[in-house]
Amino acid sequence: MSVYKQNVKTVMEDSFLTYAGYVILNRSVPDARDGLKYSARQLIYAQYKDKIISGHPMKKAQRSVAAATSRYYVHGDSSAYGTYVRMAKPFAFRYPLQDAQGNYGTPIDPKDHSAARYLEIRASAIATHLFEGINKNTISQWKENYDQTDEFPSVLPSKGFYNIVNGASGIAVGMSTSIPQFNLKEVNTALIKLLKNPNANFDDLYCPIDFATGGTIINEDEVKLSLESGRGKSAKIRATIDYNITKHQLIVSEMPYSVYTNTVCGQLQKLFDEIPTVGIKNFIDATGERPCIKINLTPKANPERVKSWLYKNTSLGSFYSINMTMLDKGTTPKQFGWVEALNAYVDHFKIVSRNELVFDRDKAEQQLHIKKGYIVAIDNIDEIVKIIKGSDNQRQAKDKLITRFNFTEDQVEAILNLKLQRLVSLEKLKIVKEIEKLKELIKKINNILDDEKLFTNELIKELEFISKKYGDNRRTKNMTLEIILDDEEPKPIELKKIVVVVSNNGAIKAIESDKIATQHKGGLGKSLQLENNDYIVDTIYGSNDDSVMLISNKGVAHTLTLGKIPLNEQIYLHSFINIDIEENIKCVIPYNKLNEYKYVIIATRKGMIKKSLLTDYKSTRTKGLIGIKLKEGDSVASVQLIKNEDDSVFIASSKGFGVHLKSSDIRSTGRSTMGVIGIKLVNDYVVDLDVLDYNIDYHSLASITENGLAKGTVIGELSYNTRATKGNIIHKIKDGDKLSSIKLLQNKKDILIISNSSVIKIKHEDIRISGKNTIGTKLMKIKNNDKVIKLTQTY
Repeated sequence: MSVYKQNVKTVMEDSFLTYAGYVILNRSVPDARDGLKYSARQLIYAQYKDKIISGHPMKKAQRSVAAATSRYYVHGDSSAYGTYVRMAKPFAFRYPLQDAQGNYGTPIDPKDHSAARYLEIRASAIATHLFEGINKNTISQWKENYDQTDEFPSVLPSKGFYNIVNGASGIAVGMSTSIPQFNLKEVNTALIKLLKNPNANFDDLYCPIDFATGGTIINEDEVKLSLESGRGKSAKIRATIDYNITKHQLIVSEMPYSVYTNTVCGQLQKLFDEIPTVGIKNFIDATGERPCIKINLTPKANPERVKSWLYKNTSLGSFYSINMTMLDKGTTPKQFGWVEALNAYVDHFKIVSRNELVFDRDKAEQQLHIKKGYIVAIDNIDEIVKIIKGSDNQRQAKDKLITRFNFTEDQVEAILNLKLQRLVSLEKLKIVKEIEKLKELIKKINNILDDEKLFTNELIKELEFISKKYGDNRRTKNMTLEIILDDEEPKPIELKKIVVVVSNNGAIKAIESDKIATQHKGGLGKSLQLENNDYIVDTIYGSNDDSVMLISNKGVAHTLTLGKIPLNEQIYLHSFINIDIEENIKCVIPYNKLNEYKYVIIATRKGMIKKSLLTDYKSTRTKGLIGIKLKEGDSVASVQLIKNEDDSVFIASSKGFGVHLKSSDIRSTGRSTMGVIGIKLVNDYVVDLDVLDYNIDYHSLASITENGLAKGTVIGELSYNTRATKGNIIHKIKDGDKLSSIKLLQNKKDILIISNSSVIKIKHEDIRISGKNTIGTKLMKIKNNDKVIKLTQTY
């Protein structure tokens, strides 16, 4: 026996490099062209070969495993089944590559699926589409299987469907990959843009991450930079946690990607045992097909603070690293930026599509060639039959026919295989029509191949078709939040003008005022879509960097930063401030104006009015401050600010009466005092209060009823009254209607009218000035059981 001496270091290095290359190419890293790993491609190709695909019956998963391991897959049946079942999970794959029938698992645990002998699977419709055109020479490189008895494609055609949407993760030797998931519609839109403009930049082609499990990414600006280069800061993902005010309960409904509920519940239990004072009473995992963790809070727990604590201390706040390492042309590992990745797919898509077009053209030309031979055969049928009958064998007949009619070998073969019934004259017309169709097809394909614009349009049609057939709405929200380190509460970066409405049940909802289109008077307005039959009791107009003072019906003053309120979502005030369940917010005042003002003035429903120094109300106490002492059965109706000593105050009642008082006639008192009588009421109540600043150019005093009838009163007609009097009629009220709100309108500013369920923006000129004893004109259509609750003005 011969013995070869080699350096151990050299052997180890060579062997390790060979192994590393094998792992990179054949296990862990996806191909940039179709977005698939080597083994996943083998698995679904085995299903394709055995017709365990969409449109065919489901088969036990063992059949797919057996098909894969008997032909291509070398890593064992357990690994094969694990990959198959993961491709079926809608919370693991953004667009599942397997249809499954049976227990394929839940978001509770990554391994809670049934055994392969119980689960039925098949390649999904979108996975089957990955093979579209594979039998038309679209793929030039094929690989032998492990025993050299079969071949499988080195890459799939993947026409119009870039599997990068499903993301990928893997650890190779000396490198790893971690590609997030994306929305198919958005990716195909980006690919169309790239086809139309090969020089498109990253901003034109950027697609936000869209994980299968939803959630919210809170560092989009950092993520964009990572995607642009292919590596960088991880995506910070937060679960979706809703607050149920009725049950004082947090409900986790969307998880960060790759986080399972049993992990979170284990973390909660451990933390709950160690820190019993976090505000959590108990929790239950009610997850089924979708995540659902119900966290019951202790009576005094602040939901928003508990939510922030959960994001910080459990996997409900998680990370997903971004490292877009893929195989370039299936051979070389490379870090791809987003634009590079899209270009890699587009280059592949073009090659595949061009190969398919060439195949279809060549096939059509071959058919045309055969059918031309048929025409000659039909025209000379008697002579052809005579030649065939006079020949000793088939080869002799072929040679004679080729010599006599100049047929090709293919034409003769087709003619000899033709049934006699097709050689009758009636078939000639049909064949002539088929020839014309084939000529048109060949011409069309040649035009597409020769004209880059036509070729690009064909690719775009394919991408649009896939988007329409398989696309869906995005699930993950992407935003950038600046995190305050002490409590991790979000602060807005982009300054926006917003309208915030407060409901009767303490819910708040913020919408961008710029998104409310100005309408003509008499319109329905923009629906606010409040939940749980809530209706609006007050509104704030400001910007998302404002802090506001909120005065409740009990006269308590609270502080809230508007930037904490997410846009277009209904959130309850209990999430932000300590407020009693029975306490409703009646009035709100932006703090950004507080330095301009000297006094706060409060009017109650029973006609009391109180003026106090504004500095007495500035506080960050979480429990709020007593803002006014109330009589039994009384509550706050409206709150305003006074800038100058010579400002005046206007109080309005539901029956259309108004009292105009000089500010100097109302003595300033302490914060917790009751105040004085402002207006005398008879079976009536105060609805609103406004302050007249004589340094401002006003259009009129606008007033509006619950049924949407509005009018303007000339400022000069508002003579002063004495306190504790009934005042004067400012708005005639129809039977069953009531005055709802008043507002001193400044010129050149739009008006917002808010009902219980919608808001409308109109021009200030639409408020018609008329006499004090008139009913006004209709400015807003009111739905059944709806009423106007506020009239205000934009900045």
